[in-house]
Amino acid sequence: MKTLKIVVYILKNEFRNKQAVIFSLMLPIVLLILMGTTDKAQVGYFYPGIVAIAFGTMGLVGISSQITGYLERDVFKRIIVTDQRIGSFILMDCMAQVLFMSIQFILITVVARLGYNAKFDIDVRYFPLMIVEIVLGMISLMSMGVIIGGIAKNTKTASTIGNAVMVVMLFVGNTLFPSDGWPKIIRVAAKYLPMNNLTDAMRRTLILHTQSVHQAFFQISCLSVCAIVGLVLGILLTGRNAVATH
Repeated sequence: MKTLKIVVYILKNEFRNKQAVIFSLMLPIVLLILMGTTDKAQVGYFYPGIVAIAFGTMGLVGISSQITGYLERDVFKRIIVTDQRIGSFILMDCMAQVLFMSIQFILITVVARLGYNAKFDIDVRYFPLMIVEIVLGMISLMSMGVIIGGIAKNTKTASTIGNAVMVVMLFVGNTLFPSDGWPKIIRVAAKYLPMNNLTDAMRRTLILHTQSVHQAFFQISCLSVCAIVGLVLGILLTGRNAVATH
């Protein structure tokens, strides 16, 4: 019950920041509308990339800035002297962000389907796995955001690093555009990036109808490793940073 109250409290704070909420919710939709205006037939292909941008905005930029903001306002200092652990608090923060990202996902899907009649040729065999991969994609990007927040000196630095990481993944990770033109070493590395596996799972399951057990296993494995390692490392870095300033 205590965990649920904290998650709800964090989520309410997110919605109180009206500018951030409007930006986080509206930017991906505006991008989808602009792309749909150019070529409606390609909305289905761009849709997974827009979802990845929405998750990246919150996971890489939002979470990292939030973590450094907590450090700057000495929130973690106050947590240290209570029975609450920093790691638990960060996990509850991530739970709140999963709920927020779910709202983003629903809005983008509604606009793509109703606004542009996006054709989703759903492969029902792998649809449940795709839902798992979407959640893992959220957590993976947030875990990277926690790492950035744990090493950044301030919110401005965290935001800059988060945006830079997101741009790199957008361009080399086959998120919005094919990455065939990149050198082989970059294309191989991009296969393991969270955004690549997230969008690949969605495209193969919803659009291309080419998902397979092998591909699903690879995607889930990459996303799971990124989520677990990222969260553990991010929590350790944040805790060390909080103790160092305590």
